[in-house]
Amino acid sequence: MTSQKGSKLPFLTAAKTAAAVQAGSISATQVTSAALARIAELNPHTQAFSEVWEDLALRVAAEIDWVDGSTRKKLPLAGVPFAVKGSTELMHPVNVLLLAAGAVPIGRTHIPQLCVWGITDSTEATVQNPLYPGRTPGGSSGGAAAAVAAAFPSRVRGGS
Repeated sequence: MTSQKGSKLPFLTAAKTAAAVQAGSISATQVTSAALARIAELNPHTQAFSEVWEDLALRVAAEIDWVDGSTRKKLPLAGVPFAVKGSTELMHPVNVLLLAAGAVPIGRTHIPQLCVWGITDSTEATVQNPLYPGRTPGGSSGGAAAAVAAAFPSRVRGGS
């Protein structure tokens, strides 16, 4: 995967991303590659993702790029990357709807063991709050929270 360091693609809103992919001004593969590069850059610091599905994400993005323009314009979330909460399966009905709308699954976020603890840690990792390293975002969506907070690159350790 080529580096996308400095790319603005991971910071576009979902609406702007989908509109650009629908219009063909950027590809779903470009957006996905940029999101995966951002995860590769920050996940060693944040531990937001327990799994990154690079092969799956790039395959789904390529399928979106492959469909004709008129079909792609009917996908309201064309090329928009999304993370799956650690306690949810990819084929959960909500995620199936996201996939049908053209969204691209990029990985699974960390959750606390059993989703009951106030800190987001497990035997594999302790999720770090990217805005305040050394602190955990806590809660059952701690990995997702860390991934979202990482959208503020100037304040994130290791960010661009």
